Formats: sequence, C-alpha cells, structure tokens
Amino acid sequence: MAGLVHDPRIRGTPEQGQHRVGHPDDPDDVGVDQPQKGRRVERRRLVGPTAKVLDTYAAHPGACAVDLLLCEAHEQRELVCSGRADMALLHLPFDAVTGLDTEALLTEGQVVVLPGDHPLAGRTAVSQAEVAAAPGPPPARWPAPDGSCPEGTGVAVRNLTQLFQLIALGRATVVLPASAAVDLRRDLVAVPVADAPPVTTVLAWPPESRSRPVADLVRVRRRSEP
Repeated sequence: MAGLVHDPRIRGTPEQGQHRVGHPDDPDDVGVDQPQKGRRVERRRLVGPTAKVLDTYAAHPGACAVDLLLCEAHEQRELVCSGRADMALLHLPFDAVTGLDTEALLTEGQVVVLPGDHPLAGRTAVSQAEVAAAPGPPPARWPAPDGSCPEGTGVAVRNLTQLFQLIALGRATVVLPASAAVDLRRDLVAVPVADAPPVTTVLAWPPESRSRPVADLVRVRRRSEP
C-alpha cells in the first residue's frame, strides 16, 4: 500500500514494531507513501487510533504492507492530493477534508500541556477561560493547511518535539487532542480542558481512488466498529 499520512498530534513510541516509518525531521509526524531511495527508515510501534486500525488491517487476509511517511503538521493533505500517499490521517476541526472521502476513527477531548510547576498543573480539569487567563506565555501557533503560520504573539512551531521542548522551557503552552499526550515527557503534564471542542481523527482519501488496499482498509475498519 503506497501510504497513510498523519500529523503530529498522534504520537509513536520508539519500540520494535511491524510498521515501517521514515523520519526526515520529527518522529511525531507520520504519513504513508512509497518508500523512496535514500530515505532513512526505522522500525517504530505506533500507539492510539493509528496503531489500532493498522493492526486490525494487518490481520486481514491479503493485507499488504503499509509504509508510514513522516511529515510536517500541514503536509498530509497535500501528500494525498498529489498522489504521493494513498490515505491521510486528519484531525477535525483542524484539517480541511473538503473534496476527500473520510472514515472516522476516534473522537476525543483535548488537554492543555503545561510545565510541571505551572499553577494549573495539579488540576484534574480546567476550562478554556482558565487556560487563557493563566500566567505564562501565549499559546503556540501551528501552521495553517497552506503552510503559513497564523498571526499572533505565541511562538511558531511545526512539530511536537519543538513544542514540548518550548513548553518545558516556559516559552509556550498548547491545547491538543488527548492522544498527543501519550508518553509525555516527565517534566510536562496534560490537564483535560473540559469545555474544549472534541477532535475527530479520520482516514481521508481521494474519492476517485480505485486502490484495492484502500478499500480493504476502510472495510476492515468499519467491520471492527463496536
């Protein structure tokens, strides 16, 4: 299978696994496309909805190998639309899915990621208003789908490695899907934001796709629903 792309909000752990992952820059940004000559490749076991759907598909008779391609946060849609990847993992409402077919994988809440000594770090949950009013730096700015960075005073970031380092240094905060906080570094904490809008992770692919593996993966996913 030529590829499956996802952005940095779903994390992987550096453990031996069955899914091949290339990584030009950040080990948190994953996509799927044809392995290219000269690209450095490592083995990595993913966690979260990505792992679940791939493991379920891998057990399907006739399943083919899926290559995961690392990419920046805004690149996964372009990789699919350009034909470099067969499918993408996108997150609503952050990513645009207009013109693509989709299949929902997971809907989850959001968390604010803070240094361990932050005034809100010991809370079991906070509100968006409390996050906005808390002392400290403004929220980090993620790139828009076109790669540009929105205006604002917060630091501009393009992947979770950069972001978590800046949060630990007291230079940024961020509200992210809860799955992004899996295996969070020890000097950071994730606090649920009770009134933040839910985030839905979806598989997305071009509607004109005639790929049998894509159709099989979607079919297996639908059959695995509770």
